[in-house]
Amino acid sequence: MKKVLAEFIGTFVRVFFSCGAAAISGGIEGVLGVLGISLTGTSVKPGKAG
Repeated sequence: MKKVLAEFIGTFVRVFFSCGAAAISGGIEGVLGVLGISLTGTSVKPGKAG
């Protein structure tokens, strides 16, 4: 059960940060651009559950 909860939280944080970066950036031609949005999504490192 701990692994499922850890996966859920990790996935939520990764998606939340990626969508937040895209929204703040204002789209592909915004402040961050495609590279910034993708780096924000990958900057959340998955940990080892359990």
